[in-house]
Amino acid sequence: MRSTARLGLPWVRGAATVIESGLAAWSTTGSVLRSTTGNPSEGLALVVFNDANATPSGVISQSFPTVPGQSYRLTFDTGIIAYINASQTMSLDVSGVSPPLTRRYTMTRSGGPNLQWTARAETFTASGDTAILTFRDMSSATNSVDLLLGKVRVTRVLAGGVLPERPSIEALRTDWRVRVESPDVGLYRLLRSQNLTNWKQVAQQQLAAPGWIEFTDDPPAGARFFYRIGLDQP
Repeated sequence: MRSTARLGLPWVRGAATVIESGLAAWSTTGSVLRSTTGNPSEGLALVVFNDANATPSGVISQSFPTVPGQSYRLTFDTGIIAYINASQTMSLDVSGVSPPLTRRYTMTRSGGPNLQWTARAETFTASGDTAILTFRDMSSATNSVDLLLGKVRVTRVLAGGVLPERPSIEALRTDWRVRVESPDVGLYRLLRSQNLTNWKQVAQQQLAAPGWIEFTDDPPAGARFFYRIGLDQP
């Protein structure tokens, strides 16, 4: 059966991995493929496990840089597409973290829509400078049913939701430019304070891929002020 499993993966930290443009940054073995048809959970690309009634054997993995002692949050969607009442099972393994993270997720269709998604979230702490993320198809059934994976993201867990990187601040003719380079995707907020206690949001911007985020601000004349940049945590 050809399913519409979707791996809408904007990135895995440090690798800028975009599934929409292919699986080149991922290691794959067994019955797993990328497709651009169907009804994905996010993005445009699809990844299918045990497609066309193949034996469940698909594995997809990627290594990415980490900072020892830093905590990270992994979010993703698991799903099932089935035209019968059936179950599918996926395993998750994250190595290079302490303690090692291993999980199993079972999705069951027993009526309702053929395509069903479940959001997942896990946290882990890096033990070295590289971690490996691996998803594996552990299903026993394959006829008229497929396993789905989508919307995979790894982001840092930030204290107070504030970036630890120090932004650069530049005086322009009429306002100030605040810039910072970040490995995290998401919604960023520029915060301003005159006393380091009370903070006011003055701008926000969505970052779709790791890189530079830039704000401009026109603060009150004659005031002393401070800036920091916040990131909404998933």
